[in-house]
Amino acid sequence: MVSQFQRTLTTTVNDIEHIEANSYTGLGIVKIFFQPGANIRTANAQVTAVSQTLFAADAARHVAAAHPELQRLDSADHPARLVG
Repeated sequence: MVSQFQRTLTTTVNDIEHIEANSYTGLGIVKIFFQPGANIRTANAQVTAVSQTLFAADAARHVAAAHPELQRLDSADHPARLVG
Protein backbone atom coordinates (compact mmCIF):
# COMPACT_ATOMS: atom_id res chain seq x y z
CA MET A 1 0.00 0.00 0.00
CA VAL A 2 2.81 2.44 0.84
CA SER A 3 4.47 2.01 -2.56
CA GLN A 4 1.20 2.59 -4.38
CA PHE A 5 0.54 5.66 -2.23
CA GLN A 6 3.99 7.06 -3.04
CA ARG A 7 3.53 6.52 -6.78
CA THR A 8 0.12 8.17 -6.70
CA LEU A 9 1.43 11.14 -4.71
CA THR A 10 4.18 11.83 -7.23
CA THR A 11 1.68 12.07 -10.08
CA THR A 12 -1.13 13.97 -8.33
CA VAL A 13 0.39 16.34 -5.75
CA ASN A 14 2.16 19.55 -6.75
CA ASP A 15 5.56 20.77 -5.57
CA ILE A 16 6.86 17.61 -3.91
CA GLU A 17 10.60 17.83 -3.23
CA HIS A 18 10.96 14.25 -2.01
CA ILE A 19 9.14 11.50 -0.14
CA GLU A 20 10.43 9.26 2.67
CA ALA A 21 8.49 6.14 3.58
CA ASN A 22 8.81 3.24 5.98
CA SER A 23 6.65 0.15 6.26
CA TYR A 24 6.13 -1.81 9.43
CA THR A 25 3.77 -4.66 10.25
CA GLY A 26 0.33 -3.08 10.02
CA LEU A 27 1.69 0.45 9.67
CA GLY A 28 3.16 2.70 7.03
CA ILE A 29 4.69 6.11 7.62
CA VAL A 30 5.03 8.46 4.66
CA LYS A 31 6.75 11.84 4.98
CA ILE A 32 6.21 14.29 2.14
CA PHE A 33 8.65 17.18 1.79
CA PHE A 34 7.60 20.13 -0.36
CA GLN A 35 9.52 22.67 -2.39
CA PRO A 36 10.10 26.04 -0.70
CA GLY A 37 7.20 28.32 -1.52
CA ALA A 38 4.77 25.45 -2.16
CA ASN A 39 1.12 26.19 -1.50
CA ILE A 40 0.66 23.95 1.53
CA ARG A 41 -3.13 24.37 1.63
CA THR A 42 -3.38 23.02 -1.91
CA ALA A 43 -0.87 20.27 -1.19
CA ASN A 44 -2.76 19.23 1.94
CA ALA A 45 -6.02 19.06 -0.02
CA GLN A 46 -4.34 16.98 -2.74
CA VAL A 47 -2.78 14.55 -0.25
CA THR A 48 -6.12 14.21 1.56
CA ALA A 49 -7.92 13.48 -1.72
CA VAL A 50 -5.35 10.85 -2.73
CA SER A 51 -5.58 9.21 0.70
CA GLN A 52 -9.36 9.06 0.66
CA THR A 53 -9.43 7.69 -2.88
CA LEU A 54 -6.93 4.91 -2.21
CA PHE A 55 -8.50 3.87 1.08
CA ALA A 56 -11.97 3.84 -0.49
CA ALA A 57 -10.59 1.54 -3.20
CA ASP A 58 -9.16 -0.77 -0.52
CA ALA A 59 -12.50 -0.85 1.28
CA ALA A 60 -14.25 -1.73 -1.99
CA ARG A 61 -11.84 -4.68 -2.37
CA HIS A 62 -12.54 -5.66 1.25
CA VAL A 63 -8.96 -4.99 2.26
CA ALA A 64 -8.76 -4.15 5.94
CA ALA A 65 -6.96 -0.85 6.38
CA ALA A 66 -7.04 1.78 9.06
CA HIS A 67 -7.96 5.27 8.06
CA PRO A 68 -4.97 7.47 7.34
CA GLU A 69 -3.92 10.06 9.87
CA LEU A 70 -2.49 13.19 8.30
CA GLN A 71 -0.30 15.46 10.35
CA ARG A 72 1.09 18.74 9.08
CA LEU A 73 4.56 19.53 10.38
CA ASP A 74 6.33 22.78 9.65
CA SER A 75 10.11 22.99 9.87
CA ALA A 76 9.73 26.50 11.30
CA ASP A 77 7.99 24.93 14.29
CA HIS A 78 10.78 22.38 14.75
CA PRO A 79 14.18 24.08 14.45
CA ALA A 80 17.05 21.84 13.45
CA ARG A 81 19.28 20.63 16.21
CA LEU A 82 22.89 21.68 15.96
CA VAL A 83 25.40 18.87 16.06
CA GLY A 84 28.69 19.95 17.55
